[in-house]
Amino acid sequence: MLRRLLIRLYLSGRGRGVSPDELKVRTLHQLRRYLSQLEMLSVEQLAFPQEKGKWNAQEITYHVMKTVRYILRVCDGLHRGIDLPPLDRSQIGRTKVVSREILLEDCRRTAEMLEKFSFHSESKRTYVHPTLGNWDFKGWLVINLVHLERHYRALEKAIGTRQ
Repeated sequence: MLRRLLIRLYLSGRGRGVSPDELKVRTLHQLRRYLSQLEMLSVEQLAFPQEKGKWNAQEITYHVMKTVRYILRVCDGLHRGIDLPPLDRSQIGRTKVVSREILLEDCRRTAEMLEKFSFHSESKRTYVHPTLGNWDFKGWLVINLVHLERHYRALEKAIGTRQ
């Protein structure tokens, strides 16, 4: 309960005073960092096994791109006033192995979606995150940015362990 409160306070603080345009710029910048890393990594580097229970670079990137697209669908639903089904808790933190080419295409497609997506909405509707509670349109976009940043640090660590 205390952890949830601290995370909510942190996320709220990260979004305070940040315009939708600045949030979009930061999010796109972060996503482009993933793409840049992917373009430099070999198949072997992407799949390099980590310590037990840790994702490799490929798994991290797949998870992040899937999550970004999901959050954009949530935000689109909030903006358009569409009732969304609850998030399936069993799908949180899931990843799978895909080829480098599929991963690169996935990352490019996700970047295109972000570029076209409007970070502006007057919607006051909320959607529940299974562990963090209800968040509005901007809150979900802040969650997305922080999620991208957090996993990028994990990606750097996964890559750094083989250097």
